[in-house]
Parts: sequence; C-alpha cells; structure tokens
Amino acid sequence: MCVVKFNEYKLKIKYKDEKECNEIFLIDLENEQEIGYISFKLNNSPYKHAWLYKIEIEEKYQCNGFGTLLLKLFENYCIDNKIDYVEGKYYPLNKVAKPFYLKNNYKIEKEYYDTYVVKNLKEKNFLKIDELSK
Repeated sequence: MCVVKFNEYKLKIKYKDEKECNEIFLIDLENEQEIGYISFKLNNSPYKHAWLYKIEIEEKYQCNGFGTLLLKLFENYCIDNKIDYVEGKYYPLNKVAKPFYLKNNYKIEKEYYDTYVVKNLKEKNFLKIDELSK
C-alpha cells in the first residue's frame, strides 16, 4: 500500500495479490471511499502474459483520469513481474471502453460479441504515471 497525490486527490493505492485474481484499488483518503479498482491475472502458460478482467470506477469519480491511472499502475505491476504482453476484453455495448483502450495504446484484435484488446508492454509507447496529472 502507498499514498500518492493525483490531481487534487490524495489517494491510497492498495494491492491485493491472490492466486486466481490480483487487484489494485484506489481509495480517496479524504473520505476513505473506494474510487475504483482493476482486476487481472498473471499467467505463465502457454506464454507469459496478463489477462485484464475488469476496470471499474465509481460513477462520481469517472472522467477524471482514474481509469487511466489504474491501467498505468497495472502496466507497471506487469513490467515489475516480467510480463510483457497484456490481453483483455470488453463488451461492444460498453461505448466508453473502445476509446479508452485506444487512448491508452491498446490494439483492438477482434470485434465480435466480446471485443479483445492487447498491448505489448515492450513497445514503451505509453504514458508514465507521473505524466498523468500534468
């Protein structure tokens, strides 16, 4: 757990590592309210990658950069754990997901009932966390 300042917020970042699912939480220290979380799993088989399950931000905190912050914390976590490739999916009815992933340099792989997104973290074409609040 660590504490950071992001825009006008003072945040607690909490990591939860479990065998089946890892999570990163953002908590607003002013009122101890959870802002949002990202859930994922690190995999070694058949190749080393991370599977992104979900990013969820409480409605009153949306559109303030918290989703991008969680995604960058997740990507840094992956790099620290020697993971270079990220995969995930979203449902096409989620109209904010596609622009969000494209903005964060993810590639859209397949657009069907489930839309798959991927990112190679070795490409280094993404924002660093300290660039987000500028």
